[in-house]
Amino acid sequence: MKVLKPNEPGAAVIKGAVEFGHCPEKIRFRMSPYTYGVDIVTPFRHGKHPISKYMKINGEGYCVDIFHIHVRKNQSVETGTEISNEDYHPLTQYQTIMPFKVATSDSLNPKYVDDPGNRIMGSFDVQIPHAFTSLERSVNVKMIFRGTELEVEAKNAHTNQIYKSSFRFE
Repeated sequence: MKVLKPNEPGAAVIKGAVEFGHCPEKIRFRMSPYTYGVDIVTPFRHGKHPISKYMKINGEGYCVDIFHIHVRKNQSVETGTEISNEDYHPLTQYQTIMPFKVATSDSLNPKYVDDPGNRIMGSFDVQIPHAFTSLERSVNVKMIFRGTELEVEAKNAHTNQIYKSSFRFE
């Protein structure tokens, strides 16, 4: 492997930043600096989940703070294209809001959003109208890498209403 070292590294970084500012489409792929995902709740399984993550909701046992992975650290991602596409369902029949917390991790395989090395980037809520009381309702969540930010798009499958949030990379 041949390694190139510029005579003036600082100038090379500035030149690259200026080029990116004028023509961001030059950078088509990037390596994901973190693992990205959302905070979800799943049915609790004794022996698999720690009791500290147990929560009873409407008489059912659930495991909270699960890190559901959308993009893994060091994964090559094409900018401007949909990286992941996942469907999520409400916990209860009469739930009218689905909250989403977007999380990052230094780990390739994080388990829980509150483990060391993980953090919440931000959150947003998706409205689910009362007219649809079935548990079959769903929200589709997509992650898209843009030049310097992660765009998260959630679409209510019944109303087709789209909710978007953007998070700047550090």
